[in-house]
Amino acid sequence: MSQLDNIIQLINCRSDKIEQKISNLNGKINAVTSELKSVAAKVTCLERRVDQVEQPINQMQRRMDDLETYMRRRNLKLIVKRKKIPEVDVVHRLGKPQLGSGGGRPRATIIQFSTRTCRDAIWKAARNSSYLRDNGLQFREDFSKGDRERRMKLWREVQKARAAGKTAHFVGARAFVQGDVEITLTS
Repeated sequence: MSQLDNIIQLINCRSDKIEQKISNLNGKINAVTSELKSVAAKVTCLERRVDQVEQPINQMQRRMDDLETYMRRRNLKLIVKRKKIPEVDVVHRLGKPQLGSGGGRPRATIIQFSTRTCRDAIWKAARNSSYLRDNGLQFREDFSKGDRERRMKLWREVQKARAAGKTAHFVGARAFVQGDVEITLTS
């Protein structure tokens, strides 16, 4: 054998080893790819299951907010801006008392009426009551935490509509522009 034949044989031997290693690596890559596809399929399946579980949870949360709102339909909050509180038979005060004579937000009083009709009559009469205004008293609706959060999120949209010269108002936790177009959150 000549020296050229030895070099050719050596090159062929080394290229055979390289081809074997490449073949082994291809096998491993195929196995990893197959396993990765399997894991991706499991992740997709789990994502679908999470979506299926989250949807009823969100619906239940909204239903709980609706039920709490329904329970509060006969309630009004009475905000007392002066130190003296007029005589009331039964009251439920909210929050902790403010220490000292000055400052702080006044504590609200929850009043639950026997019927919604009675509550609505008081609410309507209180809007233009000079007695309440002169004595630093104010009624507010009693909203659930979820409704208060939705109203806070919608407030900016109501302000924009009013700044644009449109009439905008709230009905519960829903906001409306020009009487019938419901405002929805864009973000």
